[in-house]
Amino acid sequence: MNNGQRFTLLVEELIHKDLKYKKEFFNFVLYLNDRIGIDKAFGLTISGIDDYFIYFSDSKIGALPILITHISVLKALFDI
Repeated sequence: MNNGQRFTLLVEELIHKDLKYKKEFFNFVLYLNDRIGIDKAFGLTISGIDDYFIYFSDSKIGALPILITHISVLKALFDI
């Protein structure tokens, strides 16, 4: 199993535990696939996280409550 598969399983586990952040997890995986590749998810740097918020700032993260939700999702993901 490669890193991308491991990361995908981790995300699926988190979604299974709590469906309320499914869309946000999906958006993060979409960003990873589009920008750096899902196989490099475990090597993500601070600039990659910054790029994620810039990537979706116009289309998906337009208001403060939505931004807070996306931050919560990333925190849940990286706290594991």
